[in-house]
Amino acid sequence: MAEKETTAHPRLSARLSALANMVTPGHRLADIGTDHALIPVSLLLKQRIPFAYACDIGAGPLARAEAHIHAYGLEARTALRLSDGLKGLRPGEADTVLISGMGGELMIRILEEGAFKRSGFPKLQSLYDSANEWIFSPHTAWALFRVYLKTHGFCIQREQLLCEEDKYYLILKAVRGNGEKPYLATRKYGIPDAVAERFGPVLLAERDPVLLRFITHEIKKENTILTQLGTAFGPAVSHKQKKLVQSITAMERLSTFLQMAEA
Repeated sequence: MAEKETTAHPRLSARLSALANMVTPGHRLADIGTDHALIPVSLLLKQRIPFAYACDIGAGPLARAEAHIHAYGLEARTALRLSDGLKGLRPGEADTVLISGMGGELMIRILEEGAFKRSGFPKLQSLYDSANEWIFSPHTAWALFRVYLKTHGFCIQREQLLCEEDKYYLILKAVRGNGEKPYLATRKYGIPDAVAERFGPVLLAERDPVLLRFITHEIKKENTILTQLGTAFGPAVSHKQKKLVQSITAMERLSTFLQMAEA
């Protein structure tokens, strides 16, 4: 079916635009948790990708995706999959896998249950083996998610932090490889892995200006909590106060490190 003529492409938010820009041109895309299929539709209309798999666990979101795809006449270049995470996607179908719009712990479960499962194909053991790149945007548990990537053969190539409507969003692009590699640069700067896992080895190595704003925001937030705890007593409170002081001190050092790029 030919693409329908429309007066305008779908408008993407800053976050969705950043996610779309991470996709390598010419790749077949699998959008996990696609909802309205905004990213696949936008990339297809711009001729950036040849084909897209729009996957969602919910029948409602998938119906919205189908309606959106139909409105632009893109049925021949898309496949809809009612799928719990990666379970509806077969190895070799997609070059780029995009997982966004959910918490980091849920993303880890999705990867555990789908990316590493053997497929039965003689040459392709799993999605992990067949996909060329992975794009993630975890809404929570950033440090935990980075640790998972590092210890499960995902090498972070790019990181982007952006602020949209006073909320910070993280985007990660990873490929198969040595998960320790992006941390080599931060180790040279004397930044502990635990700190790099929290704030991003690539963001830190590049002295990202948005990261500096984010850290300033976090310092202010944790100082407010510390002040609120000032009149409380007890072992649990003392432990939390100690952790906050350590965190604030580490962030203040990072702030100085990041500001060196602006000097």
